[in-house]
Amino acid sequence: MVIRAIFFDFDGVLVDSEPIHYETWSAVLAPKGIRVSFEDYCRRFIGVSNREMIRALCQDHARPFDLDLFQAWYAEKRALYDHKEPDIPPDLVEFIRNGLNGYLLGVVSSSRHSEVDPHLIRSGIRHRFEVVVCADDVPRLKPAPDPYQKASALTGVVPTECLAVEDSEAGERAALAAGMRVLRVGACAEVSPRLRACLEST
Repeated sequence: MVIRAIFFDFDGVLVDSEPIHYETWSAVLAPKGIRVSFEDYCRRFIGVSNREMIRALCQDHARPFDLDLFQAWYAEKRALYDHKEPDIPPDLVEFIRNGLNGYLLGVVSSSRHSEVDPHLIRSGIRHRFEVVVCADDVPRLKPAPDPYQKASALTGVVPTECLAVEDSEAGERAALAAGMRVLRVGACAEVSPRLRACLEST
């Protein structure tokens, strides 16, 4: 088994951001009469685009959905999130900087570049990633294979030689549909030790 490229999901893999996404979305949605538990959020919406999440919640609550509504609600959420966004853990930064030499690296996320790139730049690891594929770059998001297919095409590495590091079912389905192998993790703290063990076993 040869691995030439490693693609990291962002939320929940590089940053422990899902609780903050949930908290800020809940603060926006509750005054509008829409409530979702953290368990339901994790089960249904991790790895899914913000737009599709809001579309689904509007359907759940028999509310009309359109792009203007989403953009207004997303702007509220983004303003709250900007004050709370977490950093990439230092040990993971070090591992990406110095522990993965010889591999092409990328980030493949359903978030936008405006939510991903500042973290990578602030942590001093943007240069380590050959590609960063975000919601802005593809017509369909996870669980569709498009984001991973684009990352494979941009790096020139065939999917069978790519490994995706994912924390969600939607992300895992996307990578598998693109023909890649998947390392499923449950938290940022698992990424370094589990990825190191995975690579040592190949």
